[in-house]
Amino acid sequence: MRDAVLNHLASGKGTDLYISAAAISDFAPVPVDGKIRSGKPVILKLDPLPKLLSEVVKIYHPVILAFKLERLPETGARKMLDAGIRWVLMNTPDTMGSVTGEYFLLGTNGGSPVSGTKEEIAARVFLEIMRTNPGDNTGYSG
Repeated sequence: MRDAVLNHLASGKGTDLYISAAAISDFAPVPVDGKIRSGKPVILKLDPLPKLLSEVVKIYHPVILAFKLERLPETGARKMLDAGIRWVLMNTPDTMGSVTGEYFLLGTNGGSPVSGTKEEIAARVFLEIMRTNPGDNTGYSG
């Protein structure tokens, strides 16, 4: 996924809005030699992966909608806004796997609660994006 996103952004075709995938893996398993035998406990080692969202912000500066999932997501979401992300859709782990949920859309110009089905939430988020004119990259370079 990282290669596909960075290759597209590097292609020069343009990106008006980058919607980050939610739940991008932070780690990858370290490859092992040979077959892992079944029937016995296994200890997996994980290596950290590069932060795709950080790379996209730093190198390409598009208008970005990102996601933050934590028990108390606002602190992390505000850091994301400070780093150049325009909107962060925040939620807590209790919404995982649910058809409906309570979210909060935090943007550089304030925020608002968003609830309903995931389709209703997506529609409300896109209305907010359209309302605030993402084509105007004021404050962003690139």
